[in-house]
Amino acid sequence: MKKKIFYVIFFGIISIQILSIFGIVFIVDNQKFTKLKEQITLITPKDIEKILNDNMQILSPYRLSIINLKGEVLYDNKASIMDNHLGRQEVEILSKNLNNEKIVFTQRISKTLNIESLYASKLIKINSNKLILRVSQEKPSFFFVLLNLSTFIGIFLIISLIFSLILALMLSKKIIAPIEKINLSNPIKTNPYPELDIFMKRILKQKSKIKKQLKTIKVKNKEFDMIVDNISEGFLLINSNFDIISSNFIARKYLNLNNVLNLSTLTELKNFNEELLYLIKLCKDKGKFTHSFEFELNGRLLFVLSLPVYVKNNLKNILLILLDKGANDDEDYKRNFSANVTHELKTPLSVIMASSEMLLNNLIKKEDEKNFIQNIFTESKRLLTLIDNILLLSFFDENKIELKKTPVNLRQIVENVSTNIHSLALEKNIKLVLNLEEVDEIYGLSSLIEDMIYNLVENAIKYSFENNIVKITLKQSKNLIYLSVKDKGIGIALKEQENIFKRFYRGNNQNEGSGLGLCIVNHIAKLHKVRISLQSVLDKGTNISLIFNLKA
Repeated sequence: MKKKIFYVIFFGIISIQILSIFGIVFIVDNQKFTKLKEQITLITPKDIEKILNDNMQILSPYRLSIINLKGEVLYDNKASIMDNHLGRQEVEILSKNLNNEKIVFTQRISKTLNIESLYASKLIKINSNKLILRVSQEKPSFFFVLLNLSTFIGIFLIISLIFSLILALMLSKKIIAPIEKINLSNPIKTNPYPELDIFMKRILKQKSKIKKQLKTIKVKNKEFDMIVDNISEGFLLINSNFDIISSNFIARKYLNLNNVLNLSTLTELKNFNEELLYLIKLCKDKGKFTHSFEFELNGRLLFVLSLPVYVKNNLKNILLILLDKGANDDEDYKRNFSANVTHELKTPLSVIMASSEMLLNNLIKKEDEKNFIQNIFTESKRLLTLIDNILLLSFFDENKIELKKTPVNLRQIVENVSTNIHSLALEKNIKLVLNLEEVDEIYGLSSLIEDMIYNLVENAIKYSFENNIVKITLKQSKNLIYLSVKDKGIGIALKEQENIFKRFYRGNNQNEGSGLGLCIVNHIAKLHKVRISLQSVLDKGTNISLIFNLKA
């Protein structure tokens, strides 16, 4: 801004000075016509008669000519040869309009001599005859004058340039100084210019909004830490120097990390660190790379999955998932589970780390901070949702959820889900069509049933073609209540239908989602003794029905 103000003032002053020079030269140049006009008005018809009859000579610095309407020069005080002037511009103009009482101004330029001849002519009546009186003067041409004055103009411009430079610097500093002193904690009161009030109000409003969002992010980070601490697998995030950024209780327990800030300080982790160095080398040599290895410490055999996190294509952090192989005989299951978990955590974590680092290092423009904070907020929510789902599945696996049955209104829950998911449907221009009958209340855990229905509707929207409909139907037949969600989307191949309720399973043609939604649906359905029915045709759509038995 300071540069812009400086350039505006500097070039403004220079432009005015240059225009002033040309203006002065132009005005001086045009003063000749004014003097010619004064001279021609001083000559009276009596003076003309004396000149013609008495051969009186006029001593004047101007050239005086008397011409008849045929172009013949009757008198010229400075010409030895008096040729016919009928073709001269001023003679032509006046001879064509004998009633013209105005003075006619003309000029002729000699390019070879750089001389400009100026003429002032008018009609004058002598003894009932009309004659043309012409007064003229020669002067150097406009450009010749400029050329002669070029040295003076050059010196003047150099002085003006220096003066303008100094003045522009002083003024720009004086204008900017009060702005630099604005207290951003109270911008409205410290604003020196009323014209900036609207921007100060926006800054204050934006600051308040960012403060609220940062507060929300801090709360979400605390929630994230709590959830990570409750994951049954070890979770460890380090940077490329092996500094510990984040870890949960399991990881600290497995690796004896109490009060440890850097992995390289532990001699018992020498082999562990060598594997990480190997991963870093792979990342540098071959680009993005995932590495897994086994490591034994204190009699515990650990399966470690390491996932690099990149910021602007540079390795910044390494996410480590640690599994105790002795805790479960099904090693393949754990390996696949951890691989899927880290894969799903990678994208939001990368965005959060990159955005946070750029904000901390002041690499973001003030006007862009909102977008980066919004990205962190969005990806944090996404990360928490994913971890919530993983944690929920862990609770299901360990039978930690106690089902306290309460009356549940299915119709009300479907309407709530429809309202909450409406914005997602709008993104693909999908219309939710509800066909809901009044049905009896069921008994179960309301929040879990709502999660189950939400996941079904969310899947239907995600895998539907754009500009389509998703139909939700609720009806009752005796002791059975049917809740179906039908879409017109990509469908599920017959050979894949038996696998869709497995965790992290996604069909070959499905690139969206985490693969946990239908697995959670299946667990909640089993918990409530709800039967699931699936009908799907590839590229035509899917219909999933939940069948509640009131007697179950």
